[in-house]
Amino acid sequence: MALERGSDLLKKLHGGKQPFNDKTLASLASILELKGSKLIGWLPRGTPVWESVEATVQLATGDAGHAIQTLVNDHHLAWNARVFPRGIPVPDIAILQLEIQGIRQ
Repeated sequence: MALERGSDLLKKLHGGKQPFNDKTLASLASILELKGSKLIGWLPRGTPVWESVEATVQLATGDAGHAIQTLVNDHHLAWNARVFPRGIPVPDIAILQLEIQGIRQ
């Protein structure tokens, strides 16, 4: 019986994700296309091939739900999101922190 490489075993255990690619970037771009959205910062993870991207986006509070729905509708995307409403006395902007990972097979 041939031994399995450690990296191959980790790929199996990690849900069969592929490295970050153009489709993943397109999902992030679709959120940034919302009117009034502003990219505050982003950070690629993984060397030399990107495994994920962390992005912080500022949106109108009404667009935060649409941004999350865009991610939910993409069934091949692995992602985590946190939404922080900002504004006193009524929130008028939302800060969306995203981690978009590789495409699941």
